[in-house]
Amino acid sequence: MTTDTLSATPPVFHRLAGNRPPLISVRAVNFWYGAKPALMDVDLDIHPGEVIAFMGPSGCGKTTLLKLLNRMHDDTPGARMTGSITLDGADIYAPEIDPPVLRKRFGWVAQKPNPFADSVRENIAYGARLHGLYEGRDLDAHVERCLTRAALWDEVRDRLGESGLDLSGGQQQRLCIARALSTEPDAMLMDEPCSSIDPIATAGIEALIRELARSLAIVIITHNMEQARRIADRVAFFKLGRLLEVGPAREVFDNPQHPETRAYLAGAFG
Repeated sequence: MTTDTLSATPPVFHRLAGNRPPLISVRAVNFWYGAKPALMDVDLDIHPGEVIAFMGPSGCGKTTLLKLLNRMHDDTPGARMTGSITLDGADIYAPEIDPPVLRKRFGWVAQKPNPFADSVRENIAYGARLHGLYEGRDLDAHVERCLTRAALWDEVRDRLGESGLDLSGGQQQRLCIARALSTEPDAMLMDEPCSSIDPIATAGIEALIRELARSLAIVIITHNMEQARRIADRVAFFKLGRLLEVGPAREVFDNPQHPETRAYLAGAFG
């Protein structure tokens, strides 16, 4: 299907009931890497207390949008965006916005666990200390809270001085989640956080995501359709830089409305 054909078929927005006002609003966003378009006319709301999964084939714009939410493309050569992204109603690309301060409000978890080559404690303490959130005993208590929220405290309470690189893969990813929590963010951005860990560790991370969604907005990229069905409240489906369908996960999986969504879920492409 060509880009022209995609643009001729309007996106599908399922009716949403009972959601709180959006934390993040994306409006008419277009994005280019140099002359190459990566996103076209994207409109999307992200609500507090939900898990929304970005899905679609490789190169469809999922990661581009995820990184735009916390301005990770600011230094990308040739990058250009039009439209607006707001957080709590404030334009995050306004000239007066300080990107490092903005990023404090977003936790980031990458595909592969990437703890600092430092102690377990310092992996958590560094961000909180950098932003002036805690110090002394308060910082120690904050480290414990973050590790507890990441379901890791009981496993590392006697290993806080050891390198985070000495933990298992699943423990390292939970440490990265605890690190992401250390700045007390409003939203968690996760780029395929289970793609490089084993099934048992994946189940633990999925349970953790659902627990964290009680207090955070969570945006997760996943190519695992069963994972999205298990943990997502809503699914947003992208192809060729366009958001084609967004709605409650069960409705999108059981009764997709856009023909491209149906084809993707049926395995026609990926």
